[in-house]
Amino acid sequence: MKKIIIAIISLCVVSVVFSSCFFIRHTYRYEYDKMSESVSKIEMVYFPYLNGQEIKVLRELTPEEMDEFLLAFSSIKFRLAVGKPDAITGYTIKIYYENGDYEFISRSKNYKYDENDVKIASRHITYKRKELEKIASRYVYFPLSEKPDYREEM
Repeated sequence: MKKIIIAIISLCVVSVVFSSCFFIRHTYRYEYDKMSESVSKIEMVYFPYLNGQEIKVLRELTPEEMDEFLLAFSSIKFRLAVGKPDAITGYTIKIYYENGDYEFISRSKNYKYDENDVKIASRHITYKRKELEKIASRYVYFPLSEKPDYREEM
């Protein structure tokens, strides 16, 4: 009887530890100082919802706009979300780095690629979309907070 009680208590403790890790989400911000030194180009792009269509570059930021964008962008708090990110669709920010890497930040996804177009990171993310939408909308129409209408491209 004593062994059964110890086993049940052990299972409960293990369950609580693992389930609490499930709810802890890592938060991060992009640091302005690091980004201003390492970012070479920023584009506002649109990923079509249907496969096979080309990505549309809506706007490439000038160096002055990039600095302004990065300063505002560094104020957004991102959180890693539970689940695997699926394909990027809709309005997206593409950031190019001096070392040849680039990354996409979209509605709920973040993908990073190396200079050989090999995916080196993928994350399912959450953040206050209105914040990023407000920053990006200074340069181009960028409705991140709107639910996408997949029928518009059919």
